[in-house]
Amino acid sequence: MMGEYMNNYITIEPILELLNYFIKFEPISLGELLTFLSSIILLVITWKSVSNAKEANLITKQSQQLQSEQFKLSIKPELIFDIPPIKYTDKENNKSKVNSLIKPDHIYYIKNLSKNTCYNISATTFIYLQDEGWDKYYLFLNNEFGKEKARPNIVSYRETHALHTTNKLECTIPFYFLNFNVIAYDGTINSPRLYVFLKYEDKSNNIYEECFELKQIGKVFGKFNDDIELHFSPILREKDEIRIKLYEQKKKLESEFPNKQEVFYYNV
Repeated sequence: MMGEYMNNYITIEPILELLNYFIKFEPISLGELLTFLSSIILLVITWKSVSNAKEANLITKQSQQLQSEQFKLSIKPELIFDIPPIKYTDKENNKSKVNSLIKPDHIYYIKNLSKNTCYNISATTFIYLQDEGWDKYYLFLNNEFGKEKARPNIVSYRETHALHTTNKLECTIPFYFLNFNVIAYDGTINSPRLYVFLKYEDKSNNIYEECFELKQIGKVFGKFNDDIELHFSPILREKDEIRIKLYEQKKKLESEFPNKQEVFYYNV
């Protein structure tokens, strides 16, 4: 029984003989071994050096970019909004009398708080209503006053060559914002929004383009019970997103009043 098992058992010796027939194993000298090992070590050192050089180059570029950004920030003008509240009376807060509510454009200011002069600054102020808001406004004019739809002025533009700490840029909010705000008081139309696009340069001719929403922070009653004040807080917005909304409004207004001149958006 044991003999049969041994006969069926395959030994490894024939396999080794077959490998020796095809592959010649020859001894190598110590010098050859050291040469081989030296080549491997040199390859590792070379790879490590290249890797370190790439890392150092990346760090250098990041450092240069950071220095560039820090320099740009150091020469960037620091601008702020100075927006006095819009004031009107409780009696004027009546949509049925809004047709006779005529006030001048509301003045506000842009100031430069830094010593870095602001060059070629322009400010474009927009009133914005959604499409539904314009449709409701036209319907209100017809129902309340029997008037056909009209296109009010919704844009104002101001610019100056240089803005220092000693002067300020006088801007305006079109007076129709107040009219819209009164009509929107009870939801007759959508509440209007105000956007300001600023474009200016620093002393190195770097150009900045920023968009702010002048966010209305509610009606505040003044010293007397019949006084109402609208206060605003500037909030930085994503300019491309707002630009798309404003140009959609421009397209709607121009299509509905084809006989009027185009709505000028200036530097937006």
